[in-house]
Amino acid sequence: MVKIDTKVLKEKIDLLSKLLSKHEEATSDLFSTIEHTSEHWKGDRSILFCNEIAKQKNMTKKVRNNLKRRLNIYQYVYREYAKFGKVLACDFQKKAAILQRITFSIEQLDVAINRSNNLDIFFSFSERASIIDHRRRLVALRSKMIGYQAGLKRVLEKVENIEAEVSKRVKELDEIKVEPFTIDN
Repeated sequence: MVKIDTKVLKEKIDLLSKLLSKHEEATSDLFSTIEHTSEHWKGDRSILFCNEIAKQKNMTKKVRNNLKRRLNIYQYVYREYAKFGKVLACDFQKKAAILQRITFSIEQLDVAINRSNNLDIFFSFSERASIIDHRRRLVALRSKMIGYQAGLKRVLEKVENIEAEVSKRVKELDEIKVEPFTIDN
């Protein structure tokens, strides 16, 4: 079951975006300060420290880039699902059953229309107008049901495509293992 509340998703995207921006600013300031400080510290431990800081800076950049890619996925999901409205709930396990019910309803309408076409409408003038009107309404209802069925198929296909794209993008994300900061070498 896919259930997306686009308002909540947008709020989370905005929060993550702000946090990423603050993180980028804070880590940039931190590494800049550390690099500036290390210019005044010379010795064997300072070399180990500077090498470890370079590794940590690289790791921080990888983590931030991974988070940005995740943010891009969330933004993609928001953009695509916002096209459907504020809240989208879709149970793919019930897809076949729902489409079968609509098909069955259309088939029943076909049966009713065919039966109304086979009626002898010339025996009574007063009944003739009523039968023709009912037949016209059955044909109109059948057309609407076919339109609903086609529209539902399109929406379900779009949702499935979005989900497939999200799965593809998530699989492409790097799994990053954050290692502790050590200079005990």
